[in-house]
Amino acid sequence: IYRTLLPLMQENEKLYQLPGSELLLVLSGPETEGRLQHMVNILNSRQIHWNNTGLDMGYGAAWGRFDGN
Repeated sequence: IYRTLLPLMQENEKLYQLPGSELLLVLSGPETEGRLQHMVNILNSRQIHWNNTGLDMGYGAAWGRFDGN
């Protein structure tokens, strides 16, 4: 997932792995909501193979604004 999302992120944006299976993305560029949806769409279009079996994975996202204060 990291290798898929990294090229879609701008230089000052961050991706953190949280406990469990969650990720935290810190996006700061323009049109963050649309960019996040684009990232989720790309992840959902990928097929992951494990032990020669295609896995049907579903990704979703929740977002909010944070001003740092």
